[in-house]
Amino acid sequence: MKLSRFSVAHSLLLGMVALYVFYFSYIPYEDFPEWIYHGHVFNQIVFHHNDFGGYFWFHPYIPPNASATVVIGLIETLVSPLIAGKLFLFLCCSLIYFGSFYLLTILAKSKHLMFAFISFSGCFSLYFYMGLMNFIFGLGVALLGACYVFTRMEKVNVWMMIGFFLVCYCSHFASLLILVVPVLTVLLYTKDKIFLRNILLASLPVVALLLHYYFTKEILTFSSSGILQGSYFETMWGTIIRFPALMMPFHRVKHVYEPGLFETIINYGFAAILLLATVLFIYRTFAKREKSPLTITGILTLILMAFSPQYLGGLFNLGERFVYLFWIVLIAYFFVSFPKPLMRKMYSVFAICLAIATMSSTWYSAQKFNDMDISASAKQFSGYDPHGGSNPFIHHHFYDDILQNRGVPIFHHALFDYPGAENSKPFDQ
Repeated sequence: MKLSRFSVAHSLLLGMVALYVFYFSYIPYEDFPEWIYHGHVFNQIVFHHNDFGGYFWFHPYIPPNASATVVIGLIETLVSPLIAGKLFLFLCCSLIYFGSFYLLTILAKSKHLMFAFISFSGCFSLYFYMGLMNFIFGLGVALLGACYVFTRMEKVNVWMMIGFFLVCYCSHFASLLILVVPVLTVLLYTKDKIFLRNILLASLPVVALLLHYYFTKEILTFSSSGILQGSYFETMWGTIIRFPALMMPFHRVKHVYEPGLFETIINYGFAAILLLATVLFIYRTFAKREKSPLTITGILTLILMAFSPQYLGGLFNLGERFVYLFWIVLIAYFFVSFPKPLMRKMYSVFAICLAIATMSSTWYSAQKFNDMDISASAKQFSGYDPHGGSNPFIHHHFYDDILQNRGVPIFHHALFDYPGAENSKPFDQ
């Protein structure tokens, strides 16, 4: 059977992702070591009846931020903890890649090779450098769920939607909200009563889990730390101005790697295009009252970005979790708005340059990270980071904790409780 150019592109680009993930001993993602440790604890408790001398025990509820722990723990039954973490990371990248590619294809109503290179760059977003393993897993599932909803529309299968809702809920509260966006889009676009009925039925299990989580965890005890200080307009404008940085991940590891001229020009050029697309999208959508699944999705996502509280029960800057979906919408909108062949050739060239810039910056930052004295760097960059970026050294000690099989305090509680763990925040992300 003859391979299509898309099959070749997918294989090549995902092969490059796999090479990056498995070539380096350690990857400079901030919370990544801790989630490997979470999976190791789950594996020890469930399969080896080792609760570290009673140090860890399971919460009496199923919370968001649980998927990475369970999946890594299950994979660890076959391979070492570090390899299990890397396999999970590659799974996340694959979900993000295919979810982004097919969602772009659906929203733009066109299957173009540039979408493959854009999706490749999306694998290495800011979320990865922060090591938000549950969220990026849930984001990939939510993107695939969006593809399913947009493709099937009012013919969605209730059981399929139950699966999407449950996996997104167990991954991250924000990924569940991201999946709600295409659902609301189809509902507003079609106004179909059968679709509404199917979605309400599919949401019952996740609503039951969420309510049990709420009442079991006593969610009325909110912390006042980090409550929104500025106006919603200031929050919205700040989010729009900053969101292109989502795709400039090397800015999160400034103390590890400084980008070269090529990476800087490409990424800032792409940021300028995104900001231009934002202005164009807002103007055309509201001034010309355009109505399509693409514009409705963009409006709902923009509202979530702008008006989500800065702080919600342990989760800071909830609005930033919707940036990736808005990024996808803008790329599709720009593609649709300027359909001339010459423009699309220019898009393709720029998408390839973006993929090269993304790969080179992520590769060399990982190379530099593995060449550094991690122990010394962990002391140097512990606590507050004066560089304003992500600190990939701060949780590196969990690799040693796994090797010594010891119970130590963990930052994200997720499935586990331990002596002194705080239980007053509802989402614990």
